[in-house]
Amino acid sequence: MSTKKTHRTKDQLLAARAEQREIQHLSVIAEFQAVVEELRERGMTDVDVHSIVNMIFQGWMVAGQPTKEYMDLALRAQEQRALAEQGIDIVDSRGIQFG
Repeated sequence: MSTKKTHRTKDQLLAARAEQREIQHLSVIAEFQAVVEELRERGMTDVDVHSIVNMIFQGWMVAGQPTKEYMDLALRAQEQRALAEQGIDIVDSRGIQFG
């Protein structure tokens, strides 16, 4: 048995690390792909999946559950939709600043 150690150069070490990061990145993408495919099998459309991803990006979903902020926004949207069906249009002026 040889006791001679092989030494890798700095460039070899960096290349190996880059390759490992690429494999890990592809692994995450592969996991994401599997999740999307499972959601499709469960009947979700591409719009449903895009909506979920957007909720995650907006911070409206945490640990797989919609946040209180999102639920409040959804409730307001439903209320406004119901009023609009009755011919009542409400303008939310809370965010409007004058002058």
